[in-house]
Order: sequence, then C-alpha cells, then structure tokens
Amino acid sequence: MTHALDSERPAIDIGVDPGCVVDRFPGPACIVDAERIPLISNAHWHNLGFAGAGDSFSLPAEISAGLLALSHTAHPQRLPITIPEPRNGEALSFDVMLLPCTVDGGDAALVLGVDRTANELLQTALAEGREFHRSLALCSGDTVFEFDQTGRFTYVGPNGFLGYADFELHGREIRGLVSEQSTHASELIFTSHQPVSGSELWFISQTGEERCFILSMVPFSGPEGEWAGLRCIGREVTGQRILEAEIRNTKQSQQRIEAVLHAMRTEARPSTMIAAGTATLLESIDISACIVVHADEHGFDRIEAYAEVEGGPALPGSPTMDNPH
Repeated sequence: MTHALDSERPAIDIGVDPGCVVDRFPGPACIVDAERIPLISNAHWHNLGFAGAGDSFSLPAEISAGLLALSHTAHPQRLPITIPEPRNGEALSFDVMLLPCTVDGGDAALVLGVDRTANELLQTALAEGREFHRSLALCSGDTVFEFDQTGRFTYVGPNGFLGYADFELHGREIRGLVSEQSTHASELIFTSHQPVSGSELWFISQTGEERCFILSMVPFSGPEGEWAGLRCIGREVTGQRILEAEIRNTKQSQQRIEAVLHAMRTEARPSTMIAAGTATLLESIDISACIVVHADEHGFDRIEAYAEVEGGPALPGSPTMDNPH
C-alpha cells in the first residue's frame, strides 16, 4: 500500500495498490522511484516505447527533467510533450502529470499521460479552415458578411462593406444601409429561410453614394435548430449598372434622332419638314412644348416651328421672338 508523505511535502495519498492505479488508467501511466527508475507501468506506456520496469533505457528527456524538478519542489508538475508514434513516426501530443507519492515508504512519483493529439489536430484543422476561408474572402474581392435574426451584423469579411471597415459594422443593422429603391425587396430577402441567389439590392455607402450589389445568401441555424440569420456573399455591379443606363440613354437618343429624321423625310417642303420633326421630337421626350429657332452669325432672328402637347399647360399664344414664352 502507498502512504502520503509527511505534512511538510504536498504529496498525494492514492490510497490503493499502485499497480491497480497504473493498470486502470486509460492512458500511459507509470510509477518511478526517487532515482527516476520505472517501477510499475501499464500497456499504454509500453506501446509508446517508454522505459518500463527493468528496462535499461532512460525516460524521455522532458519527463526526466520534470521528475528532477518534482524531487526538489514536491509540487505536481504538468508537462506538454510531443513524441513520435513508434509504428509510423507521426507526432503524438500528451499532457503529462507528475504527482509525488510514496511506495513502500520510499519517495516515488506517479506519471500520468493524457493524449491530446486528436484535440490538437481538430484545433489545427479549425484554424487552417478559418484562415483558408479568410484568405479566399480577402483575395476574391467580393463582400462577405453575416447578420443575425435581428438584421445586425455579426461578421464582416476583411474587405469590409460599402466603404466601412469590418469593426465599424459589427452590431449595426443592415436595413439602415439599404437604399430606398430596394427597401421592399430587402425585407423579403433579409428574412428568407431559404437560400437566395443572385438578388440585386442597392445600398448607401459610407460617402452617401448609391451602390448596387448582387447578393447570394444561405440561412444558418442556432443551437436548437431555430433560424438564426443569413450568411452572404456580394459582388458589386454599380459600374456595370451605370454603364447599362448610359447605353440605354444613348440608344434612346439615337431612336429620337432617327424618328425626327424619318418624319422630316416624309415631308416635301422645308417648313413642313421642320414642323414634322418638331412634333415627333415632342412625342418622344417628356416635355410640354418644343420650339425650333433660326439662328445665324448675328444670333436668333425667327421661330421656324413650334409644337405643344395637346391638353398640356395652356400658353397665352403662339410664341414670337418678342414673346417666346
């Protein structure tokens, strides 16, 4: 049986057969004497290639150093160690506890190892996964963010959003950044419990400019399976939409010119050609009246044609150069 050391040394009284403690421990375990020679060890200890009772080779250097410190301080020691797996050489990580005790009246130490290899591999994989996705978000140029069921940002990617840095948006409500023209559409999208792909929304940037994004979102759940918010990736298409609007305006201008020219070609006399062109131009533009004025190097001298929308604002009479309205 083992006994606790005297009150001057904070030893541990294991109170059972030391062989039973070592055999039943789920990890590598061993009891060594004051000379750091193994007295009892279990199968897990031997499977790691550590020195056992009667073996001539020494303990791992980290454990030997810890036992030396234990012999001077008599305080329990905790040692993180990494050793190669005997069969394939892969690194195994352990937390080793060194506890002072006595065996048959002599000073000894109980060595217990807890395998933390799986936890370390998991933590490493999680860290690598986070860094992988962070790197993707950083190099993609797209906007990445997440908001909870209240619509408040809980994560913003390293590129920020709308000119704001990530930390500036944390806790802020996304609806406050939506442009008025997208308010209704955003309410449907931001409360969706289904994946959303390719939705176009306009936002107000930090500088007050309107900016357009194509958003794709997936919902995520809370600990009890409840809808907890949306994770989003957005691609800005503001420049593309502005270019499309400019192209539309250019096409409309060309169509107006073509319509005016066509109307003028159908007339035989110059005066009616101008009148026909004026009437056609009036129909194609949202205006109430149109006046064509003749000009030479001395300036405007006469009105060639005049047209106004039927039922539009009444004018006091046909305009003249003295009264062009």
